[in-house]
Amino acid sequence: MQEIHKHWENAIIIQANVREFRAGENFSYPQVQSCCIMYCVTGGGKIEVNKQIFEMTPNKVLFAPWNHSITYMPNPENPFTMGSVHVIPDMLEKGEIQYNTFHTMHSEHPLYLLRKNEIIPKFNNPAARN
Repeated sequence: MQEIHKHWENAIIIQANVREFRAGENFSYPQVQSCCIMYCVTGGGKIEVNKQIFEMTPNKVLFAPWNHSITYMPNPENPFTMGSVHVIPDMLEKGEIQYNTFHTMHSEHPLYLLRKNEIIPKFNNPAARN
């Protein structure tokens, strides 16, 4: 398998964070224009990516591909704390405003056109691992 750095030469990390969810704090984004690697730090719950549901428990890692839809559903008794790293595989033009994580951007928007996906073999669908 080829190494990631051979594919994502112009990739940038646009966001990395850890978030503690509250019980009942379910929310969705219909279109996230980034590739995202998420990991469960504590607690549990479910995450739906592109209509596939993944049970999240501590130390489980989830990959969400470019332009994914996502719904977070923390466990009501023990909500998860999730870490995430958002990556743009190919940033065509550098500049401050383009570094936002777009959750509802339409494909005809000019800022959308400054980014593009570069598929890494075996990383074009959602996947989770312990």
